[in-house]
Amino acid sequence: MDNVSRVDPITGMSTIVDMSRLTVYPGPHVCDRGHAAGVSPAPTSADPARVLGDAIRRRRGELGMDQRSLALVSGVSRTTVVAAEAGKPTLRLDVLLRICAALGLHLRLESDPR
Repeated sequence: MDNVSRVDPITGMSTIVDMSRLTVYPGPHVCDRGHAAGVSPAPTSADPARVLGDAIRRRRGELGMDQRSLALVSGVSRTTVVAAEAGKPTLRLDVLLRICAALGLHLRLESDPR
């Protein structure tokens, strides 16, 4: 199970996203379904990191940006953009969030209703 964690520099709170439960929904939002312990997530047919990478690539294309332009706008290297679009699961969450923000994509966490 690949988890990505980030510590908010202002609040000091840690956020952990379970990449195996990441799902991309129609529209510009990416969502971690936030399943309760012991509850299995809905089966997915694709690797979550790859799904996120595909969403990044698709949105970049919709905006008419090349990888170099996205790298400049998001403050990362072109190699990092290539890795994100390829679905590299070990990229840091803050890097993915910068790339997503530059594209107008949002990461949204939701809990299943109980």
